[in-house]
Formats: sequence, C-alpha cells, structure tokens
Amino acid sequence: MVQESSFLSDYQLDNGAEQIKNFMPNSLDDAPLVIDYLREKSLILNLANLNEKYKQRFLDLMCGATYALNRKICYLDKDTYIFVEE
Repeated sequence: MVQESSFLSDYQLDNGAEQIKNFMPNSLDDAPLVIDYLREKSLILNLANLNEKYKQRFLDLMCGATYALNRKICYLDKDTYIFVEE
C-alpha cells in the first residue's frame, strides 16, 4: 500500500494549465500509483528513498511505462526525473 510520504507536493506551472505531482516512493509497491498518475498527468519522481537496487528497478518500470504511454522522461538531478507529454 502506498504510504502518505510517497506523494510530496503539487507544482503549478506558470501558465496555470497543469499541476505536476512530486512523488518520492518508499518501495516498488508504489509503482502502480505513479504509473496510473502518469497516464493522465506529468510528474516529478524522486528515488532518493530507495536503495540502489530498487532505484534501478523502479526506473526500469517507469521507462517502460513512459514508452507505452507515449511520454518523455528527462533527468533533473541526482535520483530525480520529470515525466511529461511527448
């Protein structure tokens, strides 16, 4: 089950058109929630709470979902990525 701390905050873009959720998953169990959200919206993903093995697995899952949903992934900072429409 997704823990409360998995979802951090919303960011409002300057044009007011879209809010971007900031997720910080605590385990691989959070992946379905993040992928479900990605179907409709852009998001920021911070993997800092995961150990190195799970960071790579989570990122692999997200890359597959990104491709399947016709989205794009961009590196922001250490362990932090943004997923947006292509």
